[in-house]
Amino acid sequence: QILSDQLKQVQQNSLHRDSLLTLKRALEAKELARQQLREQLDEVERETRSKLQEIDVFNNQLKVTPGCWAASPLLGL
Repeated sequence: QILSDQLKQVQQNSLHRDSLLTLKRALEAKELARQQLREQLDEVERETRSKLQEIDVFNNQLKVTPGCWAASPLLGL
């Protein structure tokens, strides 16, 4: 009986250990995915800021030279 109880205890401990390892691996995988998504978001934010700055520069150029775009070959005029 004592050996049977000890065996059950060892099996339960093993099950708990395996469960904890599984949870730890899942948590590590989620953390890695989170970091990768964060890096991607940071890159998109950098690109967005850069494009917005380009748009601002372009808009400011249009304000400085309001008639120039009318003769632009890009507009087909």
